[in-house]
Amino acid sequence: MPANLRFYDLRHAHVSWLVADGKLGIKEISERVGHSSAVMTLDRYAHAPGDTDNRQRSALDALAPTPSNVVAIRR
Repeated sequence: MPANLRFYDLRHAHVSWLVADGKLGIKEISERVGHSSAVMTLDRYAHAPGDTDNRQRSALDALAPTPSNVVAIRR
């Protein structure tokens, strides 16, 4: 993992994508992440996508295997 990527960044990206996707209700998402209320989830995650989402996506893309960061296992 990149040194500057925090667990919180992954959690925030996950919840933001769940909210944006719209397939789960805010109450379900709130319960999933352990918020005390759906209002707390909405206050933190119901924002317009922008640069933050792009930075989070880039951070997650950096974790994806590529030919340059995959170690070949030989038998």
